[in-house]
Amino acid sequence: MLQNFQFILRAELLTITSTQGLPQGQRRLMECIQLSDSLVPWEVVHSVVMRATPEEFQCPICMEMPTAPRITECGHVYCLPCILQYMSRQKAAGAQRKCPMCHDLLTPYTLRPCVLQSVQPRRVGAQARFDLFKRHRNSCVLRRSDDPFLAAPPPPSSAKAVAIHLPAYMEPMSCQSRYVMTTPQYEAGQRYADCAGISERMRELEQLTQPLSESDAEVERFLLEALNEVTKEPKGLPLSMLRNSPPMAPRPVTTPEGEGDHLELYADGEGQPYYLHMLTVKMLKHDAKLRNAALPDTVTGMIEEVVTMEQTEETRRIYKVFSHVPLHGMIKLCVVNVDHLVLPETRAAFAAALQRMASDRAQRRHRDDRAASEDASWKQYLMRYSNRSGDCLGFSPDTAPSDFSIDTESLPYLKLPSTGSAGSDHGLPPNTLDTRQRATKRQDMQSLLVDSAVEPPSRGDTATAKTSSTMAAGCWAQGSATKLFAKAERKEATKSTWGGHVFSPK
Repeated sequence: MLQNFQFILRAELLTITSTQGLPQGQRRLMECIQLSDSLVPWEVVHSVVMRATPEEFQCPICMEMPTAPRITECGHVYCLPCILQYMSRQKAAGAQRKCPMCHDLLTPYTLRPCVLQSVQPRRVGAQARFDLFKRHRNSCVLRRSDDPFLAAPPPPSSAKAVAIHLPAYMEPMSCQSRYVMTTPQYEAGQRYADCAGISERMRELEQLTQPLSESDAEVERFLLEALNEVTKEPKGLPLSMLRNSPPMAPRPVTTPEGEGDHLELYADGEGQPYYLHMLTVKMLKHDAKLRNAALPDTVTGMIEEVVTMEQTEETRRIYKVFSHVPLHGMIKLCVVNVDHLVLPETRAAFAAALQRMASDRAQRRHRDDRAASEDASWKQYLMRYSNRSGDCLGFSPDTAPSDFSIDTESLPYLKLPSTGSAGSDHGLPPNTLDTRQRATKRQDMQSLLVDSAVEPPSRGDTATAKTSSTMAAGCWAQGSATKLFAKAERKEATKSTWGGHVFSPK
């Protein structure tokens, strides 16, 4: 959740003054800024920004684009009218109000406005823009290189001074900052957008055929309730956030020799978790050293490869520049073609590394293509035999072979050698077509036997003809069923004799 969202904090959080130490809210915010795995207190969050593709913007209740979207503390997004109706029904039933997705406890106060920003994932072959960002070693907030805060003098080293400075939302340099501050203009615009969305739903409901059904009337009632909820004045910060806390002890500075207090990296200009690959950054730094100039503020080029890795303790220790990413977060590194930005000497210095990376990329692409072709062959195989006659269910081409149980009747029979049984020619249970073919052959055989019975056999071949006809007819001859199911005559048991006399042992 830390990596997928951007948190817009309430403006009054930084206006709190205290004579002793820091207020609890500011203290916890400082801890979240310094520790990348800490989550900001939900009480100080005003809104949450969610960046995703348009297909992911869907309310789990109504399965439509969220109207006045609200996000829960667990990170699920719903329509405000839908979630209010759900909580009302849960309360009427005497059940606990829990999140429909993860069953965490839910209250109307914990709902926060959600800003949905439509973005497209970075793909190989597309053009992308990466901006230069800087981050303090003891902070997880990324600041763009043109942020005025980087050029400002450091704050006084006083225990009572509040050294918290976050960019405001909608500023150009705030796209990669995990925490931003709200502004009065944003709050007014967000409230207007929610009211417009609810009003549009109400107009669509009014255009329906009158009179409204019971469900439509209930939807209209909760639309009005959502409209009242949007226009309501927000509550102030809880007392727990205003309570004074002891002064924070200064963190020991462990800056290695020869390195500055800030780390530099190139991140996506739209706020997505994409970063420039380390090899590309090395090329830019080498080229800047040859030119005796600073790193460019913006890098634009075609993406050649996207490498994804998961943040672990080991990766955080090796790649300190990405230590702001929380644990188990995904780091997506883009290899960008910067030949048009660097000198020929730089390209020659990194030619071997680029060639090695290109060969590895070609091998991976070959393996992926081969795996895809095998998967396509399997889908074609299933598609070919999924619509056979007599097959009720069939197979889906998107289903893996391991998803099926022992039921393989819809698959074609294998060309196995005959087992000599009375079943099919392949040693497997016969199908309908084979049964019809064998019945036709038996009828032809019986007709031949009848014809042979009409012709009088020669005197020498009488016994041979009877034997051959009996063997050819087999169990299909006339009267065979009567002989097969006839009951054997009961015979008297033989008595034992001894010397011609009946022997009856005592």
